[in-house]
Amino acid sequence: MRALAHPVRLALLEAMRRDGEITATAAAELLGESPGNMSWHLQTLARYGFVEETRNGRGRSRPWRVTRHSQSFETGMTDPESATAGEALERTFFDRTYAQMREWWSRRMTYPV
Repeated sequence: MRALAHPVRLALLEAMRRDGEITATAAAELLGESPGNMSWHLQTLARYGFVEETRNGRGRSRPWRVTRHSQSFETGMTDPESATAGEALERTFFDRTYAQMREWWSRRMTYPV
């Protein structure tokens, strides 16, 4: 849960689920981060099994893909460490959803009828 309780990793997974395979460089351009930072986040997500390298890259271009398109978590744990991780994940999901809603709200009049 801690691996996902980071807004950049959550945005990265959303982009990969929406757009498919992605390199650290492409992710950096899409999310306004550095390629090195994206590489580190991709490797962190890979360590916990959320993404994997496709092995289709050439040279420094290393495409990544999601390994699961859905997941669920039990966040109401009784041990303190798991409960803290669950709360952090819930807070990150809530913050991301709220930000997306605000973005939609500010642009809603520009969408075609």
